[in-house]
Amino acid sequence: IDDHGNPLIRSGARVMSPHLIRLGALGSSRDLCVTPLVENGCMDVTTAPSEYLEAELVAHAAFEAAGMARMLEVLAEFDRRRCWDSWGSVSAQHWLGWKCGLGYGAASERLRVARALVALPHIRGGLSRGKLSYSKVRELTRVATPETDECLAGIAGCATAAQVAVMVRALRKRTPADTAHQVE
Repeated sequence: IDDHGNPLIRSGARVMSPHLIRLGALGSSRDLCVTPLVENGCMDVTTAPSEYLEAELVAHAAFEAAGMARMLEVLAEFDRRRCWDSWGSVSAQHWLGWKCGLGYGAASERLRVARALVALPHIRGGLSRGKLSYSKVRELTRVATPETDECLAGIAGCATAAQVAVMVRALRKRTPADTAHQVE
């Protein structure tokens, strides 16, 4: 029984409250996040314990990142095939504005990131597992190369989005040879 009088469920080596669900789609058991649930699927945030609020925010951020990873993967292929052309759109950005409600600038940025991620498996994997936010990935794709992909993904996993932005600004001031050498 937990501090709130709820029975605990043992799951492997973990003990969990039945109000917590593991989000198995995000990767291995050590990558799992938890989010509180109640009977109707939504908790009353005004009475929920702070730990539940924190868990739900983290879980939603991971789901958002995983969903964005999938959208970017599909977008890269959609653009590669020029599917937008069959709708009479002049570009993928115009199609995204029309069908997905994105502004031209946001659509251009998503398309840039989607194209870059094709060659960056570690950064792409971090986003799809919910370990790297879109904010971090957007910054990283400005400087990452296939050679620096793994190292930059590792650094970003331990940094805040603001720290990643500062690092990317510093890396952009260097030549490509300097950048590769700096992250090694």
